[in-house]
Amino acid sequence: MKDKRLKYAIVQWCIPFTILAVIVTIMLVHFYITNGRKENQEVKDSLIAAAEGYARQFENKLYAMTTASETLADFMENYSSEDMEIAQNVAAAGQENTDAYLVVMCDITGEGVTHEGTLVNIGSADYFLDAVGATQKYTYSSDDGVTGKSCIISAVPIHKGNLVAGFLYSYFDPDEFAGMVKKMEFGVSGYYAVLSDGGGKICEAGAIQEHFAKDDFWGGVLEYASNRKEVEESYNRFQNHQQDVVFVEGRSQSKAIIFAPVGINNWTMVIVMNKEYVDMLQRREWINTQKLMIRLVICIIVFLGVMVVINIISRIRDAEKREALANKADTDLLTGLSNKLATERKIQAYMESHGNQQALMFLLDVDNFKKINDTMGHAFGDEVLSTLGHQLRAQFRASDIVGRIGGDEFMILLKDLKEDAVIQKEAKKLELFFKDFRAGGYVKYSATASIGAAVFPADARDFRGLYKAADKALYKAKQRGKNQLAFFDDTRDLRQN
Repeated sequence: MKDKRLKYAIVQWCIPFTILAVIVTIMLVHFYITNGRKENQEVKDSLIAAAEGYARQFENKLYAMTTASETLADFMENYSSEDMEIAQNVAAAGQENTDAYLVVMCDITGEGVTHEGTLVNIGSADYFLDAVGATQKYTYSSDDGVTGKSCIISAVPIHKGNLVAGFLYSYFDPDEFAGMVKKMEFGVSGYYAVLSDGGGKICEAGAIQEHFAKDDFWGGVLEYASNRKEVEESYNRFQNHQQDVVFVEGRSQSKAIIFAPVGINNWTMVIVMNKEYVDMLQRREWINTQKLMIRLVICIIVFLGVMVVINIISRIRDAEKREALANKADTDLLTGLSNKLATERKIQAYMESHGNQQALMFLLDVDNFKKINDTMGHAFGDEVLSTLGHQLRAQFRASDIVGRIGGDEFMILLKDLKEDAVIQKEAKKLELFFKDFRAGGYVKYSATASIGAAVFPADARDFRGLYKAADKALYKAKQRGKNQLAFFDDTRDLRQN
């Protein structure tokens, strides 16, 4: 019975659990896809953040290099820039306190002196003309106008009152800036460059490949790219001084280009790496996502499993309580056997479902039970009935039905008796049972019984008919003098004798 209840409870949970599992699966798939997109975006955001970080490094380094120049320019407000000796000393101090390879102090016309004392005129240089009228100007030039080197130039104006009287120029080797990102953690193929507003390279470092070797960075990229439309869209964002990540599909391998504005002259920090490196970062994030999903699935399964087990146990316990109450309602409290209603119900159910199976009904009545109560007392009489009930139950199979249907009346149904010989054998066994039956503690009492027997379906095919047949047989046994067994069918009595 308990196994049946367990199976029933499990089956009850199968359908809702399956539906819930489908819902959870759909939710997890949605989470997987959504989180996958999120992780891809997070990788892109981390790459842009790296480009922004290097852009800030470049900007801060340039500002730091010009701090000394600004201090010296303030000093020169009290002196004439035409005094070459003072100008040279100031230029020398500027070179000593910066990483500039060249420092020039000049007047408003471009006439000046280098930190080494060499007289120069840079008045025709483009960067000089650009600096005139500006408070501070950073410029990239392919020719410094003095040594012929490419350089990054800082122009700090020297004021006399509200007027610009001259400039302190500091010239920096682009390699000084390239060196700060040589330890980039973007794989062996990592490449970096600072680009001008038009896309020309100001400085660069890392694994310079053929398609990036041109001065026109974006021209080389567009020439290399097979997905030109996507690259052109990213190039438009570059021109608008925005940040972006674009994947360039090339002939040999794909590249990832990340860029972010530097904050000076619309210059842009650009990082290039093999797409395999980005894929590795994405796989790392995917692994983290998968671990999270596995933990989530385990938690859901454990939670659902616990809830199912708790519910099943609760259902089984409720069923057991209901069964216990039902058994209590069906049980004769004195003997522990089925009471009259339960006995009749069980026998009827058997007869309805086993119409072709042979069964034997015994209806027995304890002989002279009133005398036992009168002489020995009702308590002793109850003890006799209790002992009789327990011993009768032990006498037969667990599948057989044994019940107390009245004060001293008992009903027994032996199921599935295939041969008449078995019927005779069971009748004899019951008669012998009462020959040896004893009840009581210190006082042993030998109680006898009159027994009526009827066979299903030979004597009757329904409960009421079989009961009447057994009752008639019981009456027959009493007429014969009690303490014996009689069959409804007299021919069976003859066979028994």
